[in-house]
Amino acid sequence: MKKLIAVALIALILGAPAVRAQEPSFKNEIDVSWGAFPFQDFIMGYGAILLTIFSLGSLSFENGFSTGTVNVEYYRTLNKTFAVGGIVNGLFAGADVMKRQSGEYVKDGELRYGSIFLMPSAKAYWFRHSHFSMYSKLGLGAGLFFSAGSSSEDLPEFIPAAQLSPVAIELGGDQHRGFLEIGAGMQGLLVAGYRYAF
Repeated sequence: MKKLIAVALIALILGAPAVRAQEPSFKNEIDVSWGAFPFQDFIMGYGAILLTIFSLGSLSFENGFSTGTVNVEYYRTLNKTFAVGGIVNGLFAGADVMKRQSGEYVKDGELRYGSIFLMPSAKAYWFRHSHFSMYSKLGLGAGLFFSAGSSSEDLPEFIPAAQLSPVAIELGGDQHRGFLEIGAGMQGLLVAGYRYAF
């Protein structure tokens, strides 16, 4: 069932006709953005909850932080509807590992983790105008997830990566635009940034 839903979603995004699309003035674009609530942070948060539960409360995480994702993308416009390119993104985050001693928590170590991913991607425009556009984006790839600190192993892991942003808007002129994407994956639930076309 999951495979059927995934195939249908990809077909919907990539096969969608652009409504009242206008031919773009520029064929290339560079995007720089920041993403909030990426998949990596959800997994580490879930792991922290499980650690607390299975240690019966003797271990916990405190003072958690995350930079969010920093993203750089390139796209080449193929026609009024489609653009193809790639995403490079990275993240750094961590927390203090706390151990219960004599009824209170004391710092027992640090966990720091990060990631860097490369995802070939495609965008399908639902509506394209010189000042406002709507599109969907899908990126699939792989990259490295690594951890460091006194409470972790310093070994990177090679893992698959994805980003699906079904709802995205961009505003501005022909060359300079701001954009906001709502989705899920390695870039985050919310991705906001600046786009330069040339």
